[in-house]
Amino acid sequence: MIQAMQEMGSTLQPTRNFILSRFPAEVIDECATMLRQRASQAGIAEQDLYSLLVIGMATWELERTSLCRFCPRFALVGTAFCLEHGQGKQLPGTPGEKAARYRSGKEVAQEYHYYLPQTPAYILLSERTIPSFLARLMIGRPIPDEGRSLRAIKRKIAGSRRLVEIIGMDFQSLSESQLYRRLRERIDPGEARPRVWLWKLGRLYHWYGYEDRIALIKNLSVNNG
Repeated sequence: MIQAMQEMGSTLQPTRNFILSRFPAEVIDECATMLRQRASQAGIAEQDLYSLLVIGMATWELERTSLCRFCPRFALVGTAFCLEHGQGKQLPGTPGEKAARYRSGKEVAQEYHYYLPQTPAYILLSERTIPSFLARLMIGRPIPDEGRSLRAIKRKIAGSRRLVEIIGMDFQSLSESQLYRRLRERIDPGEARPRVWLWKLGRLYHWYGYEDRIALIKNLSVNNG
């Protein structure tokens, strides 16, 4: 990733544009991983300095990261929607598929926000919460009783058929790092905190419940029509 950004040019604007095309958490995690891998090497390379620059720029964008207007996932920086509900050209799927996901999300969001209107302050990225968020990405700082948090996350997943389908039937056998990587790949690329994963998985349990109920009502209406 770093090499790709370096090849885009020496000015900062191309690098910022690259960062904005992804989630800041993804960029910070990849740069931090590369720095840790190079930690045993003598001296400081230009690549190391560039990684630190990119981390700083991505950190600046964290405060501009908000939750999706529909669901509990993070939205892409500068937009109102997550990967699942966004309509941007760079997002996965055909225009028709993206439009269908948006329409479905808009319907589900009406029930979701009616029954679950409150979002705790610790969920949002702010001046108060960003330091611990960065610590998790930069050094993988463990939270108190990490094992208990991991078990709680797996229980949340096990309680939802839809979450099991999305995350994978093998989730119980995944290690801590494997599970968090899977969650970011399949649920929310912008998240990194175990405590917040518990909240988001709990909210998605309800989200998929509302989604299934709406689909069932539509099917019954069609069959009875």
